[in-house]
Amino acid sequence: MGVLQSNMKNHMIKYFTTAVLAVSAGAFSLLQAQIPNQHFEFWSSSTKELPQNWTLQGSVSKVAGNGSGFALKMTNTEDNSSSTAAQANLDDLGFYNSAFAYAATPDSITIVYRPLLGQDTTYIELGFTKQGELIAYEEIELIGNSGNWTSKTFPIAYISGTPSLVADSAFIAISSADGIFGPYSNGSIEIDAITFKFNNNSAAANIPNHSFENWTNSVIEYPTAWATQALYLESEGQFAGNTVKTNISHFGSAIRLSGIIVRDLELGTVDSLPGVALTIKPGVSVGNSDVFTPSFAINSRYKSIRGHIRSNMNLGDVAAVWVNIFEADSIVGSAIYMDGTDHASFFEFAENISWNPNFSGIPDSATVALLVSDSSFNTFNDSQSYAIFDDLSFDNYDASVSKNSKLKAGIYPNPSNGIASLKLNSESATGWNLSVYQLNGEMVSSAAGQAVAGHNYIPIDLTQLPKGIYILKVDSDGKTHTEKIIITQ
Repeated sequence: MGVLQSNMKNHMIKYFTTAVLAVSAGAFSLLQAQIPNQHFEFWSSSTKELPQNWTLQGSVSKVAGNGSGFALKMTNTEDNSSSTAAQANLDDLGFYNSAFAYAATPDSITIVYRPLLGQDTTYIELGFTKQGELIAYEEIELIGNSGNWTSKTFPIAYISGTPSLVADSAFIAISSADGIFGPYSNGSIEIDAITFKFNNNSAAANIPNHSFENWTNSVIEYPTAWATQALYLESEGQFAGNTVKTNISHFGSAIRLSGIIVRDLELGTVDSLPGVALTIKPGVSVGNSDVFTPSFAINSRYKSIRGHIRSNMNLGDVAAVWVNIFEADSIVGSAIYMDGTDHASFFEFAENISWNPNFSGIPDSATVALLVSDSSFNTFNDSQSYAIFDDLSFDNYDASVSKNSKLKAGIYPNPSNGIASLKLNSESATGWNLSVYQLNGEMVSSAAGQAVAGHNYIPIDLTQLPKGIYILKVDSDGKTHTEKIIITQ
């Protein structure tokens, strides 16, 4: 049995019989300038009580908030239309403009809400401008039917990365459901608070060789800064198979793991070892490494661990990502992601980090382990089970927030005479589909093609459409981009 697996197995019972670390409140965010009446606590009475600063349309009402105070309830009406609440000005073309002064550049927004939406989706659009120029825009989707108060934090994307300009104004608009393709029911949502925040703004790709682009040649090729089960066996004079490097990847190269069968001809024994890869501290031997020993430096209380996996799991085997976070060699945070299903293409996984409630400081190090094994991490059930791991990173956002669900795309120029270019930034060579809809939801044009990895500029001809405002939707690689387009002639 390899030391990598043996060390892990020796700690396993102790680890899983210890109480799970509770999730810390993670109070590392600094509140900044805010949306007027962001908590919906101030209301004006006329023929109907209305929240100050907000313009409303449809079925909206004042209800009890989360624990105390008030909240805004928005209901999809019986005539199949959504309700809206906004602090935004509409221009003549139907685009939002800023409606309130705001002098900051937050990188996240936290929303406290209670959904009873059925099949519908609530959309929140927000943007920041500087001297009339849009420098940040975000569309947030809220779903659910739990009827429970929920708090989620979402990243805000700036058009030019982290801007040197500080916004001078902002807008926000909330729709209880898709106003074009819905609503599907008379569901509702209650919103208690909308808060802009500053979090740690770093990219947080602190895991060494996190995208598996750097490899070292031995008898087998192994990823730099990582130890593998096969590498340990090689160091013990046992050849365990070919390289774990693969070009079937989310981007570039990736690591492919599967179980290993080791036969000892002298003893006549057979050992079935899980596939393991483990971040390793420079200068530490492979045999002295395990997930309970710090291996690389970090300096932030991250919210989650993320990455991409493609897998084929059989007979109860799982692909797993195990993270331990340390302060002075003691574990203060941990996360284990396990998935036993098949994924024919790469998908993004995310798992929240649980922090020791008695630890309020900043950790100093971490170790990440990747496994293909049975659910006990002791062995494996099927030699055909495998998983490919790629592009791992720590993140400052909750695991429920998908940072990559939106497609990086746009049509230029907009407005146009119908001759334009679709700008599409694709992470891999993949297909794309474009659909154009009238505002009543009727599709009036469509196109499809193949994108290359990187920047694509695809000519689009919409001159057959009458002048007006349309909705353009682009789908590619499981992601979607939607925007209004204007045909001028």
